[in-house]
Amino acid sequence: MIHFGIIIFILAAYWFPRIGPLGRSMREIDGSGRELRNDALNPLLDRGYLRKNRKKSNGISLMWDIRGLYWCQIQAIIQIIVIILLELSLGDQKGYVYEVIWKILAVWILTGIIIYYCIGYYYISVIRKNYKEETDIKKKWKPFQRYEELQTHAETMNYQEDFAKVQNKVSVYFRKKGNTEKISETIHADGLFQAYITKTGSRVEIFALIKTEILSDTVIEELNEIYQKKIQNKLKGNIAMSPVFFVYLICVQKASQEFKSLIGNEIIQKKDKYCLPTGIVFDEKKLYIAGQKDEYGQAEYQYLKDKISNILGVSINAEEKNEKKQHEL
Repeated sequence: MIHFGIIIFILAAYWFPRIGPLGRSMREIDGSGRELRNDALNPLLDRGYLRKNRKKSNGISLMWDIRGLYWCQIQAIIQIIVIILLELSLGDQKGYVYEVIWKILAVWILTGIIIYYCIGYYYISVIRKNYKEETDIKKKWKPFQRYEELQTHAETMNYQEDFAKVQNKVSVYFRKKGNTEKISETIHADGLFQAYITKTGSRVEIFALIKTEILSDTVIEELNEIYQKKIQNKLKGNIAMSPVFFVYLICVQKASQEFKSLIGNEIIQKKDKYCLPTGIVFDEKKLYIAGQKDEYGQAEYQYLKDKISNILGVSINAEEKNEKKQHEL
């Protein structure tokens, strides 16, 4: 008689963690739970721990994409096949040879399970170490960052409204949205900083409206200080645990060099820290939207563009070429 109980035990030992706690700890970065990251932001891929022939799927497959755990599962399948063949060939001849083979099988099965879980928790330690490093970086994140080394350019469109109308649009948008916390601060030279914080599912969305006569390095440093002391401290654990989507709109009378290097450049998105700098220059009657540096974070970048579009009630979609252009500052 085939030992179905032992087969079920093997399946539970090797495949329940795939959808259980061990799986939840890894799913986000091994590619089975959501998008697969094919860059150095995935610590397992960066260390060569993922299978080269893995399937890029958003669904949860039965087999691990992580190389060590995948081969442990293959070993478990071989064990099940051996048990079935053993029972079919020697099931009715239960003698000394049968018992010895089962003792060897038992040692093989238990050793394999121990190795499987040791490998699994080693991978988890890699993930947690990477997460801790990212969390430490996120706590020190300065979203108002100049990119002087990059080519200066931005998407622009005509924008005729003054600051009072912009401020009213922002206020109306978030009042209708609800479930939003507002932070207001006065900044350098009678400037204004207003942030609207919304916790949406597992992520944090922030919109900041900033008004200053001319953007300078002093103001930029002040904005980063406000972000770290007011917004970050208010979010506490949420800022470390959740992806952050941050779009800010800096309204100035004229464009300074600091404005150009902050908003006029292509930005580089960071893992779980997605930012879109935008700005209005009233003397030029122009709205500026920072470009995207590379493919990573492209969907999040487009989401933030749609957000500022909805707030201001303008169309800045990439498809509408007649309403925007690449502009050298």
